[in-house]
Amino acid sequence: MSVDGVKAAIIKFLASPEPNVLCIRGDWGTGKTHTWQELARDQKSVDGGVALNEYAYVSLFGLNSIGELKVQILQNTVVKNQIGDVTTFETLESAVSSMERGLKKGIMQGLSSIFGTRTETVVSAIGLLTHKQIVCIDDIERKGAKLSNGDVLGFISYLREERRCKVVLLLNDMRLDDRKSFDAYLEKVVDINLRFDPTPEEIGRIAIPESDPVSAMVRERAVSLGINNIRVIRKISALAHELAPMLTGYSPLVTETAIRSLTMLGWSHLQPEQAPSIEFLKGFNAYSSLMSDAASNEALTKWRDPLRAYGYSYTSEFDLLLLGGIQNGYFVKAEIDGHAAHLHRTGLREHARLEMRAVWDDFIYSFTTPVGALLDRFYECFQKNAEDITLTEFLNLEKVFRQFGDARSESIVDNYIAANQLDPEAFEVSELLFEEKIPDHIAEKFLAAAVKLRPRMTPEDTLFNLAKNRFETHAQKAAAALSVDEYFSVFKTVEGKRLATIVVALGQYLKDSNPDELSTAIMDKAGAALQRIGAENALNAMRANRTGLVQRLEGKTGTVATMSQDQVFQGVSSLDPEEEIVLEAMPQPQYPDEQPVEELGERTGKQHFDGP
Repeated sequence: MSVDGVKAAIIKFLASPEPNVLCIRGDWGTGKTHTWQELARDQKSVDGGVALNEYAYVSLFGLNSIGELKVQILQNTVVKNQIGDVTTFETLESAVSSMERGLKKGIMQGLSSIFGTRTETVVSAIGLLTHKQIVCIDDIERKGAKLSNGDVLGFISYLREERRCKVVLLLNDMRLDDRKSFDAYLEKVVDINLRFDPTPEEIGRIAIPESDPVSAMVRERAVSLGINNIRVIRKISALAHELAPMLTGYSPLVTETAIRSLTMLGWSHLQPEQAPSIEFLKGFNAYSSLMSDAASNEALTKWRDPLRAYGYSYTSEFDLLLLGGIQNGYFVKAEIDGHAAHLHRTGLREHARLEMRAVWDDFIYSFTTPVGALLDRFYECFQKNAEDITLTEFLNLEKVFRQFGDARSESIVDNYIAANQLDPEAFEVSELLFEEKIPDHIAEKFLAAAVKLRPRMTPEDTLFNLAKNRFETHAQKAAAALSVDEYFSVFKTVEGKRLATIVVALGQYLKDSNPDELSTAIMDKAGAALQRIGAENALNAMRANRTGLVQRLEGKTGTVATMSQDQVFQGVSSLDPEEEIVLEAMPQPQYPDEQPVEELGERTGKQHFDGP
């Protein structure tokens, strides 16, 4: 039943004084409890909206006896005008009229004086104090192991028949133990049995009622994915509101793209039983096997078209950073800023992706559009966006032209290389997972283009590029390929702010708890070069040791420093006054405010390519 249907039944139930039992069944996180509590709170202000004067909401989570349930009902009972308020000693004191309060207090004192510490007898008698009130019992599927379904339903029947109460039972019947026994009792006890099955749109409105741009984006994307758990959507929304301010310096398309990925990855992490798995998303390629039999790959067959419709083409390196933030529960702005070049390029690539996607949709989901017209549109779109499409998109596009015998496939290759001649990442075919080999003529052209790029950068340029693109694979590979002598030369010839940018960026790798092979090679070579510099004099030893790279290298290899700390400070004491002033005033280097101008492309992680 839709939300509107359940709401109508709840309103009718609350307004009637007749003792009966209402059962509302539904999956976890779909809003059963929220809907009940919201309506009960709203109807208390409506004339005749709530027929009985007292109300109690209790959860069976972890309860192991009917006695515990009775105590919970008594402790949580309020008068109807306090429905929705947090239960306190004040609300408990005002839960009943003064006459009723005096009577119940007298009964409790009498029971205690008669039975003393015989707690079970006292608790059993507490049921006498629950009379003609509304009782909401939630989470029967999460009750303690010692409390049976039959006991709970038997007590509900007692409340209705003997205590003239109205009882509403909220549960996820798909997660019940002893379901057969429960269904047998339920038929005899429940008067109204409803299935709460809201649409994704209804769940989206319940989960995120706010109308700000970020909330609207998350709600729209959650609805399009069909996420049916309010708590999952709210957690994703909270993460999106934390992330969005970190992206304000970039194109609005960057925020839209990031929230689209965040919603998908958040769903996969928080509700893995319903969403595509994280491992599947890491290797996903939206255009995989579109012209071949994909039946052998169940996950690809199931999720490829829905993910394409959602706009999720593949998982980029930045997406993996977002996934880490989802798993940790927070994002680090420094890590976000470390993808500055990627984020800038993302805005451009998102625009290109949207244009290209419109053509792909007609290519895949039309049985009437002729291939010639589609290839013309593909070619026109490619010509306009050659610099801003990913390597995977280019390979898929080239394959279509080649498979249909269109000679423009060669032109597409040449134009792609020309448009990306300054971007080494554009030719990193090693980053792809292949089911089908890239044609030899493309591989040869890519190799030639990559070779042309290599002599363009001096060692200094290589390290400065690494400082600006610390997470980019091509920058790491180039820096790891330098020799210790080249690191030494850069450290000795570069001065001031540019040197600070390089040295501080190298030191940032020390923060990685599990550095990869490239990061390790970079730290080893930089540490060795700085160790050599530190051996020159006391001041350089102090300068080199401030980076932490020398200490790491010495701790890793077990070697002894060329100059001990005592020797360093002895040497410092022998410096002339001007050198002492310089040493004392030497600040800990920080990242410069400027961001990189260079745009060296986007690392896409392990992508999967086998053509459209």
